[in-house]
Amino acid sequence: MHNAEERPMRIQHGTEGEVLVRFTSDGHKLLTLHLTRSYPSAPPNIIVHECPDAAGIQRRLERYAEEQVGSPMLYGIVGILKEHVTACGTDEELPAEELARDKGPSRGSSANKDRSTICKYYLQGKCKFGDKCLQQHASKHKPQITVVDEGSDKKGTARKEPKSNDSLHPTADEKPKKQKKSPNVSSEDEDSTKKTPMRQAVDVISRILWDPDLPAKDFAVGYLDRFLGILEKPFSDFSWEDIASVGNNVLAVPQHRIQYFKYKNTIVWDKRCQLDDFFGSRGGKLISDFVDKTAVNAKQVEQVEPQESKAVASSQKEEGQAFLDEEEEPEEDDVSSAGAVDNKDRPNHFVCLHITSMEVKGMVEEIQTSICGHTPQLAEGCLPIDALHVTLCMLRLNSEQDRATAQAVLSDARTQFIHILPPCLQLTFRGVDNFRGRLVYVRVEPEPALERFVSYLLEQFQQAGLGTPGNHDQFTPHMTILKLTRPMARKLHTHAISPASYLAYRESPVGQHTVDSLQLCSMTAGKQGDGFYLRLETISNSLCGLPLFSTVLINHLNMLALQGIVTGAERDKLTHKVLQGGVHFEVAVEDIRQLCCQESARGLCTVPGQPTVVIMRGVPGSGKSHLVNSCKEMLTDPSSVAVCSADQYFSEAPGGYKFATHLLPKAHAHCLGRFVHALTEGKRLLVVDNTNSKLWEYRVYVFICEVLGLKCHVLEIPCEHPSITNMFCSRNVHGVDSAIVNRLVQRWEKDSNATYVPPSLILPRPSPAQPELFSLLSLCDPDSSVGTLDPVVPIYTGIFLSVEAQWSLLSSFPPTHPHIYADHVTLHFEPSVKDLLECGVGRQVMVKVTGKVDNGKVQAVTVELPRGVSCGNRFPHITISTNEGVLPKEANTVLEAQPAQPFSACVPLGGVVGVMVSGEGGGEGSVDPMGRFENKTTPPSFLVTSEADLHQFVLPRLKQKEVSQEDMEAILAARVSACEICTGTLPITQLFVFDFDGTLFNTPNPLEGRVMYEQLTGKPWPHRGWLGWPDSLLPPLKSTPLPAVAEFRRHLNIAGSFTILMTGRAQRIARAVKLILDNAHLVPQRYVFKPNISLKSTSAYKSRVIQELLEEFPQVTVVKIWDDDEDNLSAFHQVAKSCSRDIQFDIIDATRTPALQEGRSSSKATRVPTPSALKKYLMSYGYIPSPVHSVAATSGVRFLAERHASAIGFHGDPLLLAYEFGSHLLGRDGDVDMCLLVPPSFTVDAAMERMEASLRSCGVTHVHAGHSSRCPRLKTMLCFPTTSSINYDIVFAVVAMDTFFSAPPPTQLPVSEVLGYIKAGDSASKAALNGPVFLQHVDTIISGVLTRQQFGLVVEAVVQLLSANGQKGNSYHCIRTFHVVQLLADFVKAQKAMPTADFTPDHLFKEFVTHVALLAPDKWAKLFGEFVPQEFIPRVTKIFSKASQHVSVEDYPSITVFEDMMSHAQFPPEGYTTVDLILSGTDDSQLWKLHTLIESRLPTYIRQLLRCGLDVTPDGHVRNERKFSFAVPNSKQTKDTLQQVLRPLWNELADYRKNKSASVELTFGMAVQGAEGKGDLEEQVAQFARTTTSTELHLPPSLSSYERLKVHEAAEQLGLVHCTVGNGKSKHIVIKKSTMMAISTMQAI
Repeated sequence: MHNAEERPMRIQHGTEGEVLVRFTSDGHKLLTLHLTRSYPSAPPNIIVHECPDAAGIQRRLERYAEEQVGSPMLYGIVGILKEHVTACGTDEELPAEELARDKGPSRGSSANKDRSTICKYYLQGKCKFGDKCLQQHASKHKPQITVVDEGSDKKGTARKEPKSNDSLHPTADEKPKKQKKSPNVSSEDEDSTKKTPMRQAVDVISRILWDPDLPAKDFAVGYLDRFLGILEKPFSDFSWEDIASVGNNVLAVPQHRIQYFKYKNTIVWDKRCQLDDFFGSRGGKLISDFVDKTAVNAKQVEQVEPQESKAVASSQKEEGQAFLDEEEEPEEDDVSSAGAVDNKDRPNHFVCLHITSMEVKGMVEEIQTSICGHTPQLAEGCLPIDALHVTLCMLRLNSEQDRATAQAVLSDARTQFIHILPPCLQLTFRGVDNFRGRLVYVRVEPEPALERFVSYLLEQFQQAGLGTPGNHDQFTPHMTILKLTRPMARKLHTHAISPASYLAYRESPVGQHTVDSLQLCSMTAGKQGDGFYLRLETISNSLCGLPLFSTVLINHLNMLALQGIVTGAERDKLTHKVLQGGVHFEVAVEDIRQLCCQESARGLCTVPGQPTVVIMRGVPGSGKSHLVNSCKEMLTDPSSVAVCSADQYFSEAPGGYKFATHLLPKAHAHCLGRFVHALTEGKRLLVVDNTNSKLWEYRVYVFICEVLGLKCHVLEIPCEHPSITNMFCSRNVHGVDSAIVNRLVQRWEKDSNATYVPPSLILPRPSPAQPELFSLLSLCDPDSSVGTLDPVVPIYTGIFLSVEAQWSLLSSFPPTHPHIYADHVTLHFEPSVKDLLECGVGRQVMVKVTGKVDNGKVQAVTVELPRGVSCGNRFPHITISTNEGVLPKEANTVLEAQPAQPFSACVPLGGVVGVMVSGEGGGEGSVDPMGRFENKTTPPSFLVTSEADLHQFVLPRLKQKEVSQEDMEAILAARVSACEICTGTLPITQLFVFDFDGTLFNTPNPLEGRVMYEQLTGKPWPHRGWLGWPDSLLPPLKSTPLPAVAEFRRHLNIAGSFTILMTGRAQRIARAVKLILDNAHLVPQRYVFKPNISLKSTSAYKSRVIQELLEEFPQVTVVKIWDDDEDNLSAFHQVAKSCSRDIQFDIIDATRTPALQEGRSSSKATRVPTPSALKKYLMSYGYIPSPVHSVAATSGVRFLAERHASAIGFHGDPLLLAYEFGSHLLGRDGDVDMCLLVPPSFTVDAAMERMEASLRSCGVTHVHAGHSSRCPRLKTMLCFPTTSSINYDIVFAVVAMDTFFSAPPPTQLPVSEVLGYIKAGDSASKAALNGPVFLQHVDTIISGVLTRQQFGLVVEAVVQLLSANGQKGNSYHCIRTFHVVQLLADFVKAQKAMPTADFTPDHLFKEFVTHVALLAPDKWAKLFGEFVPQEFIPRVTKIFSKASQHVSVEDYPSITVFEDMMSHAQFPPEGYTTVDLILSGTDDSQLWKLHTLIESRLPTYIRQLLRCGLDVTPDGHVRNERKFSFAVPNSKQTKDTLQQVLRPLWNELADYRKNKSASVELTFGMAVQGAEGKGDLEEQVAQFARTTTSTELHLPPSLSSYERLKVHEAAEQLGLVHCTVGNGKSKHIVIKKSTMMAISTMQAI
């Protein structure tokens, strides 16, 4: 044992993480190394002392250290120094033992012929071969390069050597001892007497990342959020790479914000209190103490479902786990090499997935090229592209019999392979990582089904007696792409691959691979002809192997041919492929699946003979089997139902039911086979009755339904509360242990498409004399049936809880009596018509539980109702359960006599306001309010939760005896009250917040989007990221609207509201998002984008924005949020719970927003007719007004008529004076036109002035009088608290009817009769009545053929077609709506001989467009007259000609065809530039007046520009109240003409140009015109990016410094090249397009 002075290498710890390493020999100090905290990422500071040529060797060592940055290098540096000392002839300076070790014995020594050198790994204490090592292991030769800590507690005692040669700190198992100062050590080498510094967070992170004994999933991190305080999240959720290299949506945190680390439930490192129980640096425990105490062997207790084992397989050994171990094994490709010994414990075969995806292979090749470009010598380590694979498990097969056994096991696993990993499964590859720097691999995103199958496969191999060495407890799927072998490492003098070579791909998507086959391969045999390993067995992941499935497919093809979906030839071709099997079978299956997904095949599920599939989900004892066996379908016609269950396999065994865990795979394979067999038997209902706790467990059934076009429903029985779990455990018939049930609950995966079973069907209740029947299908597919009732009797109104809320309520208040209800709050029993109208049917609300009561007979909870909901009961409540013979209404009596016990815990319950209605008489098929029970002794009753159903089916069919005159007046009064007109300036009391991706629009995702981009452009995606690039949203890619778009439009401009678009997208792509919204004519009042550089998660960022909005608007009482992300929704709920103000939060999951359908309600019987494709398209964009909007419009008409009657002194019914016409009456969402009659004592101008004064006197601020000589009109805008504001165009007609005004008639006079009282020469009054007269003419034409609403659908579609192409709108002198109405009315009149069945909106639109496309120019000129310039006629003709081609395709009518047809034309066109009038200000009423003024004056100037020879093209993208935009040819002459023509308009707007409350700016092209306003420079840059005519943009030198900054920022965000050129006054900004962007822009056009 050497003394401390004799040890060649010494270590001294510094005060700030620095380490001093000294190497000495025979008392001579040769080398000193200063290691900083960042070692080995930074090279050490090297000082060479007493050594020949010290300066030369120091330079050599420094170069070596720089090359090895990122890898351990201490022993390499010392080795080079020793070689130098030896070469210089200074061997006498080294100890004799070192000389013997370095030089070895003499060449002629016979004693060392076999072992000519001493093993260098033995000298380092790392040799793993022991006595078998081919080099010398002399016991007298101890490792001389010893790492010694001078803080040892005993003099002369060496500290235990670290396991790794670069680890300079104690290992986890070595608790640091107190350091004592030794008097024998010089002051230069002595330890610091200060307290040992605490190990830092970076050390903890590194240890968790690389120590295989510390599973990252068991650790959590507490970090400081600047806004929300200390938050805790799982360690695995973070990205621990360089924070500057991660994306915006990646959770990363600066290490100085980390406060603590938690292992399971114990904090083991805490910066706040200087606790270190991880390394023990502060005298505490070690992490190994906690791991050892808490680690237990996982019990395989799964007895009901397939085991969820710990995935006891791993490919890490075969793929590179050896590099993670300290003792390296020989490479798998060098098993038979001279240096390796045949180890019986080493695997020689492996099971893998061969990666054949061209997308993945292409990306891997790109990554390998990047790495080799950084270090060319690594090329030999790249795995061949054809050999890419994902290893599942490894085997040791020692004989041909072993190989045959393995092949048989793999073949037997085929059915389970299909069940667990169905053909539809795709593995997703994302990001690149490494194992200890020696192996680079692509990560495979976690797939539970894959882990389950690996576990199953290993079990089968082990049960067959085969060896499975090298498989680790935690399965980490990955795909190796490059290895740094030992020979390569020696050649390159490096131990690690630089992460910089693949840094750009650390989080990049690599692609997807369909799991189509499985291979058993040999490691020792060479590569085959195709470049892959030798395959001993291959099993295909194909449904072809399922018994009878080919027969099922052939029968299905025959049905498709009968339905006309495929031709006979196509059927025969696909049938032939099915019978061929193999690859042909797979192609046929995919072709059939695609056929069944087409729009034309959507009705396959309704074809007679097509079964419906129901998949049950629920833990043992939840009542799945009881529910299936008790349903109406099973009890009335059991022969039409097939139930498939894994339990049947055990029940059919000899001796009765006997469960065995190891037989579960066979049981599930039996279930799948039974399901396929049932498909051939013509069953009406197929039920899969298993626990199905994981989504993958029933994925194969869903895939089969997709292939066959079957309707598939998932019925789930939730178990989210311990009380419910305990009840289920106590009643399961197979005696499954409660621990197993609880484990199933913990592993449960959420299915967003599942339907919850109402608790009243599941929870215990006494058995009635006659069991109540329910329909299993009615639970899955709610449908409307109220339309079959006539007359209708309302029973009660109430708040009807969602099924999720019912389960939540019962989880908090378990039922104590046998009869269970817990489904609604009664508002009004036997409601009046007024109650029906005032309750707000269809409104989504939240109620809060405030108290509970139970008198032994009735159990109930009291609730707090939301604002605006009234209740006829003194104590609003929910009856939970009752005893035998006790009615639910007894809860009212109990609450009157016994006060409820206060309940402090917050239990929010969601529901919808509805009305329960009943018909007269019973009948077959009648169902109860929830569509569950059949009762033939009482009239059928249905629940109505749709306002449309209320007005369409209920109110018109109320029994006449119930509708009194008073009630009829109440209907009108209630509508007016519900749509109360708001006047004056209102504070913001309502916030409406909408997400973008997945909520408003379905945007392309990164993987699909890249493929689509390449298909549409022929070019690969030019960028590395996706979400951060505007091209991901711009053409040719498409973003389709979702149902929330209609909600967005309906909530815009509601009185006292503020509408916001809040997205997690970065600010740099704001322009692309705004363009999509502009195309859909959606303009929020504020855009909120995530900052380009943000470390916060999207959910945390959005939560903070909501809190800031509440601070900004202190009077807000209602907040409605639409979002599709679960994390965001959860965060919003947390904000709502923590809010101290009285605010009603309505947080809406956009993924559950029902599709917009006519007459849809939650009742359950016959389906209301499906809307046409045209109507679906218009509804998807919200172009069809809601019933609330229509009622509001009517209320506004009455309000204006009352104001007019008051102004002129009329004492009759004000509605007698009002004649409506225009878009509103055609069911369109446009302005409301009305003509008001005026007595002869007034002139039109006088009446208009009186009306204007009357409106202003009652607080209406949006009023504008247009004194036109042809037809004076008054424009006003009315605001409503429940729907968007509505514009009214009012004209006045003076009629000479004295008796009418003095003695008003009871009903309104026909407009034709009124027309006869117009005085001769009164052209203004006659023009005012043209609208009502024209509407009467249209009604006469369409009578008996079309309704106004059907006629209006076609009109709306034509208007949207013209708007998309910039040829609609009064503002630009384009075609007007009445022109479209006139054309369509004339066409219908000419086609009245056509069969009535052809007068559907879809067919009428097609025929009309085709007809109009052929109109001659003179016909257009005659139609337009003086309203539309003749220059626009060719454009209109071209629009309809192009549309006629769209309606002629085979897919018409479909939403896709309408989307393509209505796509917006390029603006500005090539060679054109834009002219913009931009409005800004803070006063809404002044802005509205300014907009109205420009709208009325601009057409005159447009016509003047046309007369001057300019080709004017309006912008069809924007329907914005704050912007007018049109395009003109880009030339100097154009600019001069514009300035000359628009100068008078600019002078007219002089009063507004400097007004802060409402101002206007005029911009031309890319430069700002005039000194008064500078325009929207960012918009100009964005327009340049969209144009294709030029690649450079020169901005004027007159821009201010601020404007220059804005231009540079906008160009940077759009990826444009921007620079400043010129000097002095000519200095200006030039913006250029890069070559790639120019190509992208051209492709987009």
